[in-house]
Amino acid sequence: MKKLLLAFSMLAVGILFGQDTTKTIELNGVEVTGVRADKKTPVTETTVSGDDIKKTYQGEEVAFVLDKTPSITSYTDGGHPQGYTYFRIRGIDQTRINMTLNGVPLNEPEDQGVYFSNYPGFSNNIGSMQIQRGVGTSSNGVSSYGGSINFESPNGFDKGADIEFGYGSFNSKRFNAKISTGLDSNGMAFYTNFSTYDTDGYKYNSGSQGYSFFFGGGHYGEKDIVKLTAFSGRSFNQMAWAAVSEDDIVIDPRTNYNTPVEDDDFQQSFLQLQYTRVITDKSLLNTTIYYNRLDGNWDLDLANFGAGPDVLNYQLASNFYGAMMNYKYEGEKLNLNIGAHGNKYDREHEMAILPHTDTTFYTNTGFKNEMSAFAKIGYDIGKFTLFADGQLRNVTFRYEGDTIMPDLEWNFFNPKGGIVYNNEKFRAYASIGQSHREPTRNDMFMGEDNLIEYTEVLPEEVIDYELGVGYKGGIIQITSNVYYMDFTNEITLIGALGSNGLPLMANVESSFRSGNETSITFNVTKTLKVYNNTNVSYNRIVDGDDEFEPLYTPPVVSNTGVMYTYKNFFVGVNGKYHSESYIDFDNAHTTPSFFIVGADAGYKYKNYSLSAKLNNITDEQYYTNGYAIGDTKYFFVNSPLSGYVTLKITI
Repeated sequence: MKKLLLAFSMLAVGILFGQDTTKTIELNGVEVTGVRADKKTPVTETTVSGDDIKKTYQGEEVAFVLDKTPSITSYTDGGHPQGYTYFRIRGIDQTRINMTLNGVPLNEPEDQGVYFSNYPGFSNNIGSMQIQRGVGTSSNGVSSYGGSINFESPNGFDKGADIEFGYGSFNSKRFNAKISTGLDSNGMAFYTNFSTYDTDGYKYNSGSQGYSFFFGGGHYGEKDIVKLTAFSGRSFNQMAWAAVSEDDIVIDPRTNYNTPVEDDDFQQSFLQLQYTRVITDKSLLNTTIYYNRLDGNWDLDLANFGAGPDVLNYQLASNFYGAMMNYKYEGEKLNLNIGAHGNKYDREHEMAILPHTDTTFYTNTGFKNEMSAFAKIGYDIGKFTLFADGQLRNVTFRYEGDTIMPDLEWNFFNPKGGIVYNNEKFRAYASIGQSHREPTRNDMFMGEDNLIEYTEVLPEEVIDYELGVGYKGGIIQITSNVYYMDFTNEITLIGALGSNGLPLMANVESSFRSGNETSITFNVTKTLKVYNNTNVSYNRIVDGDDEFEPLYTPPVVSNTGVMYTYKNFFVGVNGKYHSESYIDFDNAHTTPSFFIVGADAGYKYKNYSLSAKLNNITDEQYYTNGYAIGDTKYFFVNSPLSGYVTLKITI
């Protein structure tokens, strides 16, 4: 693998200095060129613009920004859309979903998740995002196993400044200030954003607050881009990760089993430097280095488990740094995209018993390194495009602690291929792709923060078949696809939490997920739009003599909405339906099905904009996450009727 990356680097350097630059090409958006799909890529995807996000944004975390897109299930610990919030794609949790910002991986390597709580206000800084469902195209970082989300940050080209003041249910307050310089005559553009939020939370003792600073920009020349992206956030959250029994929810739905003494404090900072060079009018080379730093701690009250009066304080500190290179060629018929990536990661874990945080009970460190390379080729034959994509990944993990654990190494080859047909209004594609994924630290440690006994967990594998069509006419737009995901040794949720509060997962022998995803947008008039996206799925797990449905995977998820826009005014109503889903391996207990209704509205007058959002208008009590212990069901309660309003002043 190392020889492969070295050879690629030498090739790229030769290309860079061995060609003449004869014509400039469009440089905007090249940061995501290596990981995003376009209309000639046989991938099931949804792309959302930053303007569409900002139109109805009221301070929600990313999980709830995604909630209206196909096959997404969102959930939250505290019942409100800030703090610890999560999502699934096709029932697959976000530790198995690849996420990148400008092509740089956001998933932390040990447990492969992204805690957007550590990035307060992240949704304010999305220039666009693409959600790929299924294995998608090769990306950087963890495997795009159930899907991938590629975020692109703003470039600062749109000159302006504004401030926002927001207030809403649960005493939720937020402030946001943004400045964008625009692209000046010297090719310089910069974007900065500062955000704060504070909420008491829906459940008792589930409040959160945080602040963040985001910076992006640099020099955009005719032949070169030098761009710096920096982000730092700090959050303080009260804990609400324990689900509540149905009986206690009936008595008081705001019940929180976590105690008031439990909270956390995390700061995460991200730095990314990119250089893009136009080689010819058809090719470019992009090189990126990055660094991601995490520091923080969180508390666990043993009273939650009836284990005594002690409160444990877990401390984390990690370093995550790497480099990548991407070469892109766009010819008349041939498109070529080659990428290489390497990173190193270390995370130190400590535990102390409060109030003696200066006395360490244990210390351990995990070290994880990755090297990967991919090549994507597209070739046009008339209106058809043949596509092939191959990725090599080498991953190692080493543990230093009280218990001896063998060093681990995984080598994966992930091939993908397909065909696309495009004309002015119609698109059709078929693809097959394979992806492998190594187990997380939490999988191998069975929910323990300090290793007691190493458990061998096999890497999982999926072969994903996708078939889709799309039509875009004058007043109607339709996309529809069917999928079949065939898993081997799937590492799936078992419906329980480990002692560290994270969900436990285990291998199953074989399983599959299949379904249809259909999205329809109908422009009734120039001002009135109706839309619907629906996922209908059939899913099974086979483990020994047992056959059952996977957890947290409702067979039907549907979003329907109406949006009316007239000049500077808009109003929209949307409804979401979830069928019931199982919360235990025995398939004996489910979340109830539900249908909730929300609304958005906004009006702009000169330099002032006022927008509002109502969630759960019919005041339904509904659940999207939980587990069972014996015959007792425990759920994470979502908030009842709630509302938010934002005033934006453009300067």
